[in-house]
Amino acid sequence: SGDISLRDVTGTSRSLTLNTSLNTIVNGTIAVGSFVTDGSGSLSLAGVLGINNNVTLSESIILTGATILNAGTGDITFGSTIDGAFDLTLNSSRLTDIQGAIGSTTALTSLTTDANGTTQLGGNITSTGLQSFGDAVVLTNGIALSGSNITFGNTIDGAFGLSLNSAGVTNLQGAIGSGTALASITTDANGTTQLGGNITTTGAQTFNDAIALATNVTIDAAT
Repeated sequence: SGDISLRDVTGTSRSLTLNTSLNTIVNGTIAVGSFVTDGSGSLSLAGVLGINNNVTLSESIILTGATILNAGTGDITFGSTIDGAFDLTLNSSRLTDIQGAIGSTTALTSLTTDANGTTQLGGNITSTGLQSFGDAVVLTNGIALSGSNITFGNTIDGAFGLSLNSAGVTNLQGAIGSGTALASITTDANGTTQLGGNITTTGAQTFNDAIALATNVTIDAAT
């Protein structure tokens, strides 16, 4: 097998599938109907991926520049890890499925999702800057998030533990556990947590930092 290196690709009604056991390098603008990689080797990403349908990236990813994935009404699926000291923006009105750890080797600068659809979190996320989840979040595993500031603009559900570590502001704007109670929620001792919705867990809720209420809040740890 050999490397695959792409810069700019257009074909908005076409599918693009990349298969190699070595390195896939994308550094530019990809505007196609769907985009799939095979899960072998590694994928280097930088630029803008404007996809009219599903984006499925199965192998480990290294960001080599700021990266924006626009999937429109398609799903975004990451099957492995993501690393690299750059910004990552994910826009999908359907499902964004993050199955592996993000920033475990090299922390991202920031991670942002838009306000539409749902994001599934299956791995820990580490960034040096902001983590902002605009859409509803569903935990598929025990999750630890570490960033300068962490914002959830919508609901969080899933029968797993959630650990939030930030020296800045952790802003929880929606209800947590209203659909499926979390197993637990924990914040570290640094910074401030803003609560804008009720929180329901089957286990412990431990807030080690200062809390600011943005609305009337009910904390239920006995469900």
